Amino acid sequence: MRGAETKVPWGYLILTLLVGGWSCSGPVVKEGKSQFYEIRRVDLTRVRFFRPSLEPVSPGDLDESPRRDENRICVRPENLWSGLLAEDGPIRECLNGIKTGLAAYRLKKGAELELVYEPESEAHSSCLGRVLPRIPLPREIYFHAETEPSGGIEVLSLSLDPKTRSWFDWDFLTPRPRIRFPVPPPRTLRASRDLEAWLLTWVFSLFYPEQGQIRGALMTEYEAKSCFDGGRNKGVPGVFWP
Repeated sequence: MRGAETKVPWGYLILTLLVGGWSCSGPVVKEGKSQFYEIRRVDLTRVRFFRPSLEPVSPGDLDESPRRDENRICVRPENLWSGLLAEDGPIRECLNGIKTGLAAYRLKKGAELELVYEPESEAHSSCLGRVLPRIPLPREIYFHAETEPSGGIEVLSLSLDPKTRSWFDWDFLTPRPRIRFPVPPPRTLRASRDLEAWLLTWVFSLFYPEQGQIRGALMTEYEAKSCFDGGRNKGVPGVFWP
């Protein structure tokens, strides 16, 4: 992370993520019909989540299903993860103390997405199974990002795909493909905000293709203002990752 560009009073500056190898069954992300930008860096201080509880409806089902209107409520990451951050001490102690390696999680699809801790074997299990067995995920992510090639700041969105698309996604089948995150953090996590930032890097790493950059969909001006309560406060510098 290029933290030298700004000065902030909390631990975003200490974090970076070396994206390890990961795999999962079926598409992890989905792309709608929109204008896309290649993302150079994400501003971790300007991220919002949308996590609806309704089951997703396929476009082909719309004519046969009752209309299901749903307010697009943008929540801050600390609100979605309030339960984890309220008990951040044991989680930080665990992450800080893990020997160098990979933490294996499985993406559980459905109306409410989540990462479920699933080590490669009993020999590879760690304290994460006790303190961080599940990580709630949003279905939509809205954020400010520096884009290619201009380097300008745009408000973009990314979508995780909640629908299973093949028999490979059925929960009772084994072995299960896993998503592997590098651990421990490169610097000690000292506060709940450090943990929040670390979890954000895990979420954004889900979107990295094997080659190339993340591509985010451009949000309309109305959507951006409603989600972020207007424009950026110029007195608050952004903290960009990676």
